[in-house]
Amino acid sequence: MARWVDCGVEFVTGDVIRWIEPVWAPRARKSDKARKIGYRLMMAQVMRCDAEWASLEVMDCKQELLEGWSADKLEGGIKRRRGPIGQGNAQRALVGDQSARAITASRYLNEAEGPAPAAPKAAAPHPDNWPPALPRSGGAVRTARKGYRRRGPKTRHVPRGK
Repeated sequence: MARWVDCGVEFVTGDVIRWIEPVWAPRARKSDKARKIGYRLMMAQVMRCDAEWASLEVMDCKQELLEGWSADKLEGGIKRRRGPIGQGNAQRALVGDQSARAITASRYLNEAEGPAPAAPKAAAPHPDNWPPALPRSGGAVRTARKGYRRRGPKTRHVPRGK
């Protein structure tokens, strides 16, 4: 079994990485709020990458979804932004000769990449703790809070007797 080290967005062509990404429910309308229905544990090899995007070949995809939902497993080649992969607590497999990787990962060879992306904004489940705790179903109907809904015609108080 391979050893994994945290890498965030610091991966290069040829690395085998794994990360967790959310699975979203399909939206009926564009204006609907997106709903998280589970997580995917992705394992892929980096085929090509630049400062913002990475082309990946999926090796394994495990899903953990809320009850009653289904989603297709990803296969073949996919393209993802580096930022969300880093937010999913990306890990890199330690395999083979690390000195060859050092040449590929040299910051002097990849100066066109620009500055490193910022740290992740939200905490995602960690790949070592699989399967993660799923989000709440959110199936309850939400109504407006008291006092925000106006009922009947707008009236003005008029004192009596005058």
